[in-house]
Amino acid sequence: MSPDEFRAALASLGLNQSAAARALATSRRNVVNWASGTIAVPGPVRVLLGLALTCPAAGERLRVMGALRSTPRSER
Repeated sequence: MSPDEFRAALASLGLNQSAAARALATSRRNVVNWASGTIAVPGPVRVLLGLALTCPAAGERLRVMGALRSTPRSER
C-alpha cells in the first residue's frame, strides 16, 4: 500500500490521522510516517484497511474505534 493509497483509505473511511491512530491502536506518529511514506504501512494495517473498505460493518467499526477517546493517563 503506497502512502497515497493509505491516505485515500483513511479519507474514504472518514478518519483523520488522530482518529486512525486510535482505531488502529497505534501512535499518531506511526500514522504520519505511513502517510508520508517514511515507513511502509505494515501488512496487518493494510489488511485491516482493505477489509474496512470492502465490508461496511468493518468500516463502521473502525470509524467507531477512531471516534473513541482514550482515557488520559492522569485519570486511570
